[in-house]
Amino acid sequence: LAMFKMLAMVIFIPIILVEIIRYMLPRLVAPILKIQFPVSLLMFALMNLGVFYRYAHFFKEEPSVIIMATLVAFVLAAIYCAVGIFFFRKGPLHNHLAGAVMLGNVNNVLVIVFSSQFFGPVEPLVAAMYMIPFFVIVIPLRYYRHRKIKKA
Repeated sequence: LAMFKMLAMVIFIPIILVEIIRYMLPRLVAPILKIQFPVSLLMFALMNLGVFYRYAHFFKEEPSVIIMATLVAFVLAAIYCAVGIFFFRKGPLHNHLAGAVMLGNVNNVLVIVFSSQFFGPVEPLVAAMYMIPFFVIVIPLRYYRHRKIKKA
Protein backbone atom coordinates (compact mmCIF):
# COMPACT_ATOMS: atom_id res chain seq x y z
CA LEU A 1 0.00 0.00 0.00
CA ALA A 2 2.88 2.39 0.78
CA MET A 3 4.38 1.79 -2.68
CA PHE A 4 1.03 2.51 -4.31
CA LYS A 5 0.57 5.74 -2.32
CA MET A 6 4.02 6.99 -3.21
CA LEU A 7 3.63 6.11 -6.87
CA ALA A 8 0.27 7.87 -7.00
CA MET A 9 1.74 10.94 -5.30
CA VAL A 10 4.78 11.12 -7.60
CA ILE A 11 2.70 10.71 -10.76
CA PHE A 12 -0.71 12.24 -10.12
CA ILE A 13 0.09 15.33 -8.03
CA PRO A 14 2.30 16.87 -10.75
CA ILE A 15 -0.29 16.04 -13.42
CA ILE A 16 -3.07 17.63 -11.36
CA LEU A 17 -0.95 20.73 -10.70
CA VAL A 18 -0.20 21.14 -14.41
CA GLU A 19 -3.88 20.85 -15.29
CA ILE A 20 -4.86 23.37 -12.60
CA ILE A 21 -2.27 25.85 -13.91
CA ARG A 22 -3.41 25.33 -17.51
CA TYR A 23 -7.04 25.88 -16.58
CA MET A 24 -6.85 28.59 -13.90
CA LEU A 25 -3.62 30.41 -14.79
CA PRO A 26 -3.05 29.89 -18.54
CA ARG A 27 -0.80 32.97 -18.77
CA LEU A 28 1.78 31.17 -16.63
CA VAL A 29 2.20 28.30 -19.09
CA ALA A 30 4.45 30.13 -21.61
CA PRO A 31 6.84 31.58 -18.98
CA ILE A 32 7.07 28.18 -17.27
CA LEU A 33 7.89 26.49 -20.58
CA LYS A 34 10.72 28.99 -21.14
CA ILE A 35 12.43 28.01 -17.88
CA GLN A 36 11.40 24.35 -17.90
CA PHE A 37 14.83 22.87 -18.72
CA PRO A 38 16.92 24.69 -16.09
CA VAL A 39 14.23 24.12 -13.47
CA SER A 40 14.14 20.42 -14.35
CA LEU A 41 17.93 20.19 -14.01
CA LEU A 42 17.80 21.94 -10.65
CA MET A 43 15.01 19.67 -9.43
CA PHE A 44 16.94 16.60 -10.58
CA ALA A 45 20.08 17.78 -8.77
CA LEU A 46 18.14 18.51 -5.58
CA MET A 47 16.40 15.15 -5.78
CA ASN A 48 19.75 13.37 -6.12
CA LEU A 49 21.15 15.27 -3.15
CA GLY A 50 18.05 14.41 -1.14
CA VAL A 51 18.22 10.73 -2.04
CA PHE A 52 21.94 10.08 -1.86
CA TYR A 53 22.90 12.04 1.26
CA ARG A 54 21.64 9.06 3.28
CA TYR A 55 24.08 6.76 1.52
CA ALA A 56 27.23 8.93 1.60
CA HIS A 57 28.90 6.72 4.20
CA PHE A 58 28.18 3.59 2.15
CA PHE A 59 29.62 5.13 -1.04
CA LYS A 60 32.77 6.26 0.79
CA GLU A 61 33.31 2.73 2.08
CA GLU A 62 32.35 1.02 -1.20
CA PRO A 63 33.34 3.31 -4.12
CA SER A 64 33.56 0.31 -6.47
CA VAL A 65 29.76 0.04 -6.23
CA ILE A 66 29.53 3.29 -8.22
CA ILE A 67 31.60 1.81 -11.06
CA MET A 68 29.60 -1.41 -11.00
CA ALA A 69 26.31 0.51 -11.04
CA THR A 70 27.52 2.46 -14.07
CA LEU A 71 28.49 -0.74 -15.88
CA VAL A 72 25.13 -2.32 -15.03
CA ALA A 73 23.35 0.78 -16.37
CA PHE A 74 25.22 0.57 -19.69
CA VAL A 75 24.57 -3.17 -20.02
CA LEU A 76 20.87 -2.66 -19.29
CA ALA A 77 20.67 0.17 -21.84
CA ALA A 78 22.31 -2.04 -24.48
CA ILE A 79 19.92 -4.91 -23.73
CA TYR A 80 16.86 -2.64 -23.80
CA CYS A 81 17.89 -1.09 -27.12
CA ALA A 82 18.69 -4.47 -28.68
CA VAL A 83 15.32 -5.85 -27.59
CA GLY A 84 13.58 -2.74 -28.98
CA ILE A 85 15.30 -3.20 -32.34
CA PHE A 86 14.54 -6.94 -32.30
CA PHE A 87 10.82 -6.37 -31.72
CA PHE A 88 10.61 -4.17 -34.81
CA ARG A 89 13.20 -5.98 -36.96
CA LYS A 90 10.73 -6.66 -39.78
CA GLY A 91 9.55 -3.05 -39.94
CA PRO A 92 11.19 0.01 -41.44
CA LEU A 93 14.36 1.51 -39.98
CA HIS A 94 12.54 4.29 -38.14
CA ASN A 95 10.60 1.61 -36.22
CA HIS A 96 13.87 -0.08 -35.21
CA LEU A 97 15.10 3.22 -33.80
CA ALA A 98 11.77 4.04 -32.16
CA GLY A 99 11.73 0.61 -30.49
CA ALA A 100 15.25 1.09 -29.18
CA VAL A 101 14.45 4.53 -27.79
CA MET A 102 11.12 3.36 -26.38
CA LEU A 103 12.73 0.60 -24.33
CA GLY A 104 16.10 2.30 -23.78
CA ASN A 105 14.83 5.55 -22.30
CA VAL A 106 13.51 4.55 -18.90
CA ASN A 107 11.98 7.10 -16.52
CA ASN A 108 14.92 6.73 -14.18
CA VAL A 109 13.93 9.74 -12.07
CA LEU A 110 10.81 7.89 -11.02
CA VAL A 111 12.91 4.77 -10.37
CA ILE A 112 15.36 6.78 -8.23
CA VAL A 113 12.62 8.24 -6.05
CA PHE A 114 10.71 4.99 -5.79
CA SER A 115 13.70 2.72 -5.11
CA SER A 116 15.28 5.10 -2.60
CA GLN A 117 12.16 4.84 -0.50
CA PHE A 118 11.77 1.06 -0.54
CA PHE A 119 15.22 -0.42 -1.27
CA GLY A 120 18.87 0.04 -0.35
CA PRO A 121 21.53 2.34 -1.84
CA VAL A 122 22.41 0.25 -4.90
CA GLU A 123 19.04 0.37 -6.66
CA PRO A 124 18.70 4.17 -6.77
CA LEU A 125 22.39 4.40 -7.67
CA VAL A 126 21.90 2.20 -10.75
CA ALA A 127 18.92 4.35 -11.74
CA ALA A 128 20.98 7.53 -11.29
CA MET A 129 23.89 6.10 -13.29
CA TYR A 130 21.41 5.26 -16.04
CA MET A 131 21.41 9.00 -16.81
CA ILE A 132 24.71 8.47 -18.64
CA PRO A 133 23.48 5.89 -21.17
CA PHE A 134 20.15 7.74 -21.29
CA PHE A 135 21.94 10.59 -23.07
CA VAL A 136 24.72 8.57 -24.75
CA ILE A 137 22.28 6.12 -26.37
CA VAL A 138 21.93 8.45 -29.36
CA ILE A 139 25.51 7.76 -30.51
CA PRO A 140 25.22 4.00 -31.17
CA LEU A 141 21.73 4.47 -32.59
CA ARG A 142 23.07 7.02 -35.09
CA TYR A 143 25.77 4.53 -36.06
CA TYR A 144 23.15 1.78 -36.41
CA ARG A 145 21.03 4.04 -38.63
CA HIS A 146 24.02 5.03 -40.77
CA ARG A 147 25.03 1.37 -41.19
CA LYS A 148 21.50 0.30 -42.15
CA ILE A 149 21.12 3.12 -44.68
CA LYS A 150 24.50 2.27 -46.21
CA LYS A 151 23.45 -1.40 -46.62
CA ALA A 152 20.20 -0.48 -48.36
